[in-house]
Amino acid sequence: MISGYGASHGPLHFFIWNFFFSVLIKDSLPLTSQTIFIPNIVATWVLLIYSYLLGRQFFSKKFSYLFAAAVILSPWGGIAMREPTFHALLTTLMHIATLYHYTVFIKEPDRPLNRFLAPFSLAIYLMAGLDWPFFLFIIVLYLAISQKLKAAIFNKYNLLPIAVMSVHITFFLKLALTTD
Repeated sequence: MISGYGASHGPLHFFIWNFFFSVLIKDSLPLTSQTIFIPNIVATWVLLIYSYLLGRQFFSKKFSYLFAAAVILSPWGGIAMREPTFHALLTTLMHIATLYHYTVFIKEPDRPLNRFLAPFSLAIYLMAGLDWPFFLFIIVLYLAISQKLKAAIFNKYNLLPIAVMSVHITFFLKLALTTD
């Protein structure tokens, strides 16, 4: 976990920053405050797209515009976009993306792409979000209300989030049991 600004963040934040600075930027751009905001801008646009798509899945095209605007103008969108780190923006993006992919899974649970993307987005979320116990409860409740919990539980791609959680638990135990 990365510690900064008095909070910890999952490994996805670390991977994205390292990839951005060491692979994409390298020596091509100067390391300025404008350069640091590039991942925030990209994440904000992806969040806007996922918010629109999720709103469209729930209601209508008009609602999707309002939902996307509400998400972007919320503190997790508009304010977080201006921070030099993007952990809050990344967590919000993964919330919306995971809910979107599970909503599509609920509508078409037999489609192979939906069976893969729902647990995959959850696995990616688990690498970024710190509020995963409550969010997992929400996902399970959402699946139970939609009567697709059984289809989700017996999805073979659930090994992806299980693998991520196993790495987290192993890392935690290694740290907890290591004495100096």
